[in-house]
Formats: sequence, C-alpha cells, structure tokens
Amino acid sequence: MGGKRGREVPVSYLVTLLAGVLLGFLVAEFGGVLTHHPVEAVLVFVLTCSIAVLAWACRELLHDLFHRGDRPRPNGVRH
Repeated sequence: MGGKRGREVPVSYLVTLLAGVLLGFLVAEFGGVLTHHPVEAVLVFVLTCSIAVLAWACRELLHDLFHRGDRPRPNGVRH
C-alpha cells in the first residue's frame, strides 16, 4: 500500500538509552561508594541534574536566538 518508509528513531530516545547504559555502568562500578556515602551521592546527583537542566535551557535559548527571523510575525509586522 504506499511507499516503503523507514523507521526513524528520535534522537531523544538514543540519548535516553545512552544515559541509562552510562548510569547502569556507574552504579555497577561505584555501587559501594553510594552505600557508604549516601548524602554525598545524592548531592552529586542533584548537581548533575542541575547542570543538565542548565545545558538544556542554554540550548533552547540559542535555538530561539538563531531561529528568531524564521518565524512569521503577526499581521506582517517587522521588528
């Protein structure tokens, strides 16, 4: 019925897969440290998540900055 279409996998799925593999490796390698120093492990986790959110926000800001002229303005008004 129709043309042959390939399956596309979103990049976010691949990033999530790689993050899961990396996290699994880190837990397997340093699991003993997590049990001996749980407070420090939670603080490092929160810091890592904060850096990831900051990186995502910077990416969104840069994307908006570079693609600002691509969007049509309402009522044809130019700024």
